[in-house]
Amino acid sequence: MDAEKPFTDNLVDWLQNAGLAEITAVLLEAAGPLTILGAQAIFMVEPLVSSPGSRLRELAHALEDKDQVGHLVQRLREQGEST
Repeated sequence: MDAEKPFTDNLVDWLQNAGLAEITAVLLEAAGPLTILGAQAIFMVEPLVSSPGSRLRELAHALEDKDQVGHLVQRLREQGEST
């Protein structure tokens, strides 16, 4: 992943390359307000599983904000349509 790009851009690119963009968008939409619980779970396990340079905390922050989740879903869908 490119350290210069914003985390969500890197995440969208990675999911698209892995062929997981559409399923991730569906799961994020279906989870709705439960993404906040996912973020809290990441915050709890992050000290145990992260390594230097890990971006788990950025993922957790993105999942906490419903606007960021909506933007992420939109980006995942746009990437899927363009390929």
